[in-house]
Amino acid sequence: MFKVFKTRFEQGYRTMKYPKEPMVLPPSYRGLPVVHSGCDAEVVNKCAAACPQDCVNSKDGSIDLGRCLFCGICERVSAGKFVTFSQN
Repeated sequence: MFKVFKTRFEQGYRTMKYPKEPMVLPPSYRGLPVVHSGCDAEVVNKCAAACPQDCVNSKDGSIDLGRCLFCGICERVSAGKFVTFSQN
């Protein structure tokens, strides 16, 4: 029990001031993916083939967020034409 208190004392106060100040996320943070619907079918097929979780549906150009790992491979493969990740 004392080890927990010692560790907490060493770490200090680490909470955020969220309601009073906006959260600042690192630039590498990948939030909700924004799918661009006007993308070429060939680019969507390349993204679907490159996805390690098979979450890109090449038929309708959607992403299954339940399977997505937010790895960013689809964004790199499409150069941002099919999907871009927001900070949300």
